[in-house]
Amino acid sequence: MSGFFKAMIELMAIMLTRFSLGPRIWLVALAAANMTSLYFIDTTEARVVFGAFVISIIIMTIVYLRLGFVRLLGIGHIFWIPMVLWLWTRLDQTPSLNSTLEHWLIIVIAMNTISLIIDVVDVARYIKGERAPYYTLKKKTSQKA
Repeated sequence: MSGFFKAMIELMAIMLTRFSLGPRIWLVALAAANMTSLYFIDTTEARVVFGAFVISIIIMTIVYLRLGFVRLLGIGHIFWIPMVLWLWTRLDQTPSLNSTLEHWLIIVIAMNTISLIIDVVDVARYIKGERAPYYTLKKKTSQKA
């Protein structure tokens, strides 16, 4: 298995096994909201969401490979900023969008915006000096979820 693919699986395993229940539920819901883009993949909006989601996974895996599970991982969502702003403008096009697509767009905009706020806080904490990895795949007694 390639180092990149192994790191991607390990990163996801950490999030799904080491996070406490609340953040774990949030992670699954966020991933589900973004992966629902596959249902609407014939639309430009869904293709943009899916592409940004895949790019975020790639960036986060690269950060994880180089630095471990650090607060800088949030930088992986950098392309969500222009995506969320663009999706917001697409809501004005609702007469041409079906209501299911519109509801999904609202959910993605809301959830990704909340995620971006969390990311900004985490990246700022990294910049201010909190650079040590705070999760590993194996649980340490000193780590908090």
